[in-house]
Amino acid sequence: INDEPPSTDRAKKVSAIHQKINDIRNELKNVRYELQKYLLFLNLSSTDNPSPISKGKSITGMTMDGVVSEIISVNEALIQPEIKPENSIAYNVVFEICASDTPLRIPVAELVSDVSSKTVQMAERIVPNSCQVSTGKITAENPNSISIILAGQIQSSVDIVTLENKINSLKDQMKVEQDKLNSVLTSSSISKEERDVIISESTLKITELRKELLLTKAELHSNILQVYR
Repeated sequence: INDEPPSTDRAKKVSAIHQKINDIRNELKNVRYELQKYLLFLNLSSTDNPSPISKGKSITGMTMDGVVSEIISVNEALIQPEIKPENSIAYNVVFEICASDTPLRIPVAELVSDVSSKTVQMAERIVPNSCQVSTGKITAENPNSISIILAGQIQSSVDIVTLENKINSLKDQMKVEQDKLNSVLTSSSISKEERDVIISESTLKITELRKELLLTKAELHSNILQVYR
């Protein structure tokens, strides 16, 4: 039989919840501090003899040749999960993914350690010659074993960008044909026979382009769906 009054039990539960919230806030502050530290590093420069900014370099100083992934920092997480592999510790990882000349679509990074792995979904696009910084948490026995890789997205990204470019091209072609059609319909300088021929040709071309556009969009959506699976 519990001799403690119910109010005491509630007070303990409320206190535990407040403590958990404070722990989460402290961990969030630590992660924000790490990100702010690297942002500050990017903006600091000598006022006496400023050096030129190196082009094609990532935040960690790597040359951006193709797609680059690199860990920026690894710190022990303030809040440890209740269930984790034996002898392991949870770590907060700050990392970067960079793209050089070709944009990277729907990048999915994978954190890997000596005891676990975790997929991290990033933003929908990394524009050319830029980097995106993100964070993730992973358990490891040895923090030096933690690495970051792209989860097989490079070819998928190329395919998606190619399909997006094709869709834009088809839309441009449709606009050209539609403008031609509108011009013919309002023109008084051509004969009825010429007008009928142009209308027939443009209408057929627009119909074909619309079919190809729908098929290309379906293929694009299928590729994007495969990435998220």
